[in-house]
Amino acid sequence: MPKQTAQQKKALEDFFSALAASGDFMAALASGTLGDKELAQIQLAGQGAQLALVPRDAKDFLRLLTHHPMVAPATLSTAVAHYKYQHKSITNSHRQQKRSLAEALGLKKDPCSCKELQAQGVHIIYCSQSDDTPFKCGTTLVDQGNEGLVKGCEPILAVPADDTWYVVPPGASVIFLGAEGKVELVVLRHCCAAWPNLIDYVNEVIAKAVEDCHNCCPNHGGTLVQYGWNAGPCHARIFGLECAECDRKILGVFALSWNLLTAALPKEVIEPTLAAIAAADLPVMASQGNVQDTRYQLQLPGGPLTFNTAERAPAEGTIHTDKLFAPYALNWVTQHEVKDGQVNPQLTGGNYVDVSLRVVVKCATDTIMTMCPKFKHGTTVSCPGVLRQGTAINFSTHIKVAYAKAAEKEGFDLKTFQGPVA
Repeated sequence: MPKQTAQQKKALEDFFSALAASGDFMAALASGTLGDKELAQIQLAGQGAQLALVPRDAKDFLRLLTHHPMVAPATLSTAVAHYKYQHKSITNSHRQQKRSLAEALGLKKDPCSCKELQAQGVHIIYCSQSDDTPFKCGTTLVDQGNEGLVKGCEPILAVPADDTWYVVPPGASVIFLGAEGKVELVVLRHCCAAWPNLIDYVNEVIAKAVEDCHNCCPNHGGTLVQYGWNAGPCHARIFGLECAECDRKILGVFALSWNLLTAALPKEVIEPTLAAIAAADLPVMASQGNVQDTRYQLQLPGGPLTFNTAERAPAEGTIHTDKLFAPYALNWVTQHEVKDGQVNPQLTGGNYVDVSLRVVVKCATDTIMTMCPKFKHGTTVSCPGVLRQGTAINFSTHIKVAYAKAAEKEGFDLKTFQGPVA
């Protein structure tokens, strides 16, 4: 190492002394955590001391102190030694938390087959799916007994319509198989039962995203927040990224949803879905300035858990069908709660209906589902005072088309993407 000049030594002394004089910085070292605030302090102190090379992160700062221990105040050296010990303990604790979470949710395992899930207690029902029904797209769905919620609406369908319909109770997990064993509908309950605080965290992030979009569509009975790549409004097609202040948390929630869904749902669903995603060649979910393929973080009350190698999610009340490029749509209901004590808990509404299958799925917290989007389906009108929220991962054909057009633009690069492509 070249001999240090007097000027360089003086700059280092000033730099280390400025940090040692900061009570907040020393307290952060004692806690074993150096965050964005402390990084800003390090850079400000480096600029004030006129260091030739200002540390860019905590590792640079620690490396600098290791190389020049004689010019640092003893109090700072002692605090850094304590920080390293604390940081190692925190890192080990987080690693154990991640391992426990992954094992509890089955995130490390390959998806099971329908037969394997049946052996674990999931019911299998054979059915026939047909779009040859008298119920047309645009029909309002409502639960039997809740017809008063849709006075003046025409046409309506009160479900179950007759005794040929199947109702999935709130606690039941069921797989519906059609012709030649094809999966038509899957309902799995309590996949996050071992980590209830994780559901609470997800609901907090969703509620914040909904609050940020409050009153964007004041005449709508619910709130839909789109995240990731989008194709713009129908009258002005562009390809770009939805963004919000809580980007990192939303990305984490969707990545968690994706990894949970792909681990819990049958491989007969996941394998063709992954194949369709690969064929579409779309990017993974991203936010402005953050378009990497892997890594997500969950900001849990006990501290952040970062999954460095985990995959991110893919890009993006009436009877309707959906035009998607994948054979299945996936969703996770994270909250279904009666807030109004006057509501009959048996008639909350907000239940999923597959009209083509003649199936009603009673909504419940922590429910994972997959369905065939090309068939008629919808959700029954929800009672006022009932809160229902969750995540849905769809594979919209128009986003695939918009991406293909944007990719043709000269100079378009996902890794350096900054704004929409018209």
